[in-house]
Amino acid sequence: MPPRNIKSSKQKASAADVDIDSFFASQQSTGSDDANMVAIIAQQMQASMEKKNKARDVKFVQAAKNELKKLMAARCLELKDFVDAL
Repeated sequence: MPPRNIKSSKQKASAADVDIDSFFASQQSTGSDDANMVAIIAQQMQASMEKKNKARDVKFVQAAKNELKKLMAARCLELKDFVDAL
């Protein structure tokens, strides 16, 4: 049986460990990337909230206008009836 070359297999293993370590080191995100991601998400959430608030405000104003028109029409009819009664 031929003798094994133990040193070369250890050197290969340590070289592979270094390659794996360098790979994982290159794949880690930095704090600035995380901060940028958080900032982007915050901006998207803020834009979404502003859009919802605007839509709610538009809906409220439209409902108020409709209610005002309804009340004005009722008062106009009352006034017309009063004038006709005179």
